[in-house]
Amino acid sequence: MPASDLARIGHNLPELASNATIKDAMRLVRGQLRRAVLAQLDRQLAKRTGTLRRSVSVRHIKRGLSARAGAIYARFHEYGASSTPARPFVRPAVVDTLPLAARVLAGQVAGVKL
Repeated sequence: MPASDLARIGHNLPELASNATIKDAMRLVRGQLRRAVLAQLDRQLAKRTGTLRRSVSVRHIKRGLSARAGAIYARFHEYGASSTPARPFVRPAVVDTLPLAARVLAGQVAGVKL
């Protein structure tokens, strides 16, 4: 999907969100994307203790999803520290699901005149 189409959909989302059918579609899209992000995290994270993976939550927010890792050391993995290189895991999982987001959203709003 061209970026211009995504921009047009994004520009019209507030108008689309007022439609009850579209609200239901967006809820479905957010649910699918939440599951996709969590599945990507499962593939990326090492399985030694599972603490880091269990600490990650992906929540629905008003305009999309919010991914957060609650383990105390998660920020050092994600962003690095003075003596440790960054080993991001949340941001790549979200970025990897963006093509899916575009496809699912386009499929849900395909019948809506923009």
